[in-house]
Amino acid sequence: MKNLIYLFLLFFVLGCQDKNEAPVCALISPIPESVIQKGDTIFVKIDAFDEDGIIKEVGILLNDINIHTFTSEPYEYNLLTSEL
Repeated sequence: MKNLIYLFLLFFVLGCQDKNEAPVCALISPIPESVIQKGDTIFVKIDAFDEDGIIKEVGILLNDINIHTFTSEPYEYNLLTSEL
């Protein structure tokens, strides 16, 4: 009887590993509707969390152009608008 319970628990644990939740990402700074002018430096801060995995990469895109890519925390960047 113990062998059956062990096999059932092993199957249950291994079966749950196939589930993959999407990561969650939030823009902390700048706040929405901020007024930004060319020449300003914008402090960009992003929070990212993956409940069942590891965040491999976080990127800042502007008009589908990659501005900066992070491979580790903290996800913070000073964006110089004069260079855009």
